[in-house]
Amino acid sequence: MDKVRPRITVLSSEQIEQVHTYSLRVLSTTGIRVDSQRARDIFCKAIGCSSDDDRIRIPAELVEHAIRSAPSSIEVYTRAGEVAFCLDAAQNSQTYFG
Repeated sequence: MDKVRPRITVLSSEQIEQVHTYSLRVLSTTGIRVDSQRARDIFCKAIGCSSDDDRIRIPAELVEHAIRSAPSSIEVYTRAGEVAFCLDAAQNSQTYFG
C-alpha cells in the first residue's frame, strides 16, 4: 500500500510573486522596527540599510542577494542530534507536519 502524502497548495506562483514584490516594497519603505540602537547601527554599517528613527529600511537588492545566497536545503535535526529530514528545494513536493 502506498503512503498517503498530503500536499498543500495555498498560493499560485503568480500570487507568490505578488506577495514577494509587496514584501520588498514594505521592507524598503516602511521597514522593520528595531528597538536596539546598537542593532540599528550594525544594520546600517554592515549591510547598508537606512534608518532615521527606530525603523530599518532594507533595500530590495539586499533582500534579493540574501535569497540568492541562502542554502537550497536545510537539515532538520531531532533533539538527540540526528537528522530527521531535509528541507530541499528540489523535493518541494514533500509536505511535513508536526
